[in-house]
Amino acid sequence: MIVPEQNVLLTDNPTDSVLQHTMDIIGLHASTTYTFALTSTNAIGTSAVGKESYPTTTAAPNLPDAPSTTPSSIGYGAYFVNLTWDDPASDGGRPINSRFV
Repeated sequence: MIVPEQNVLLTDNPTDSVLQHTMDIIGLHASTTYTFALTSTNAIGTSAVGKESYPTTTAAPNLPDAPSTTPSSIGYGAYFVNLTWDDPASDGGRPINSRFV
């Protein structure tokens, strides 16, 4: 199957004869609707495109949880304070890339 936006060919090479396959397709965009269709390929060639799937919408990204502890001062000087705190329980599915005090 070709995922046009990423131009990726996904191949499936089972070792046993199976009737149903599953595959995770990564790198899609959040909150976007996709449909999927498959072809089969063997030594002779490639089949026609099969029926499209029902539309599937990827999940929306989530906000991270609030930090789980109150900031504590672990040091200070004439012109600075050194704080410590714990990360939130959940990053919302995306790495936390900044913090504001």
